[in-house]
Amino acid sequence: MPKGFVWLLVLSVLAASWWFAGHPGWQTHEQKIQNSRTHKDSTEPKLYRWRDEHGVTQITNSAPKGRKYTIVKIRSDQNVFETAEPTPEPSQ
Repeated sequence: MPKGFVWLLVLSVLAASWWFAGHPGWQTHEQKIQNSRTHKDSTEPKLYRWRDEHGVTQITNSAPKGRKYTIVKIRSDQNVFETAEPTPEPSQ
């Protein structure tokens, strides 16, 4: 077999392997934008708002197990977030 044919066969096999492996290391422009957004979202801190067994609103940095919660979005350029409902007046 000619040496050039062997190299062409090896390169073809490598290219086919790369193609069927999902083109690792290569992304479209849209995929790069989506990945940068995903990475940005994952680096932002998250707070979780939920109610305990007494009905008191809790805000923690980890999600509670077995309870419904909402994720509070916070921004790094501000340290205030809106509450979902007004705080009740204390009873006298």
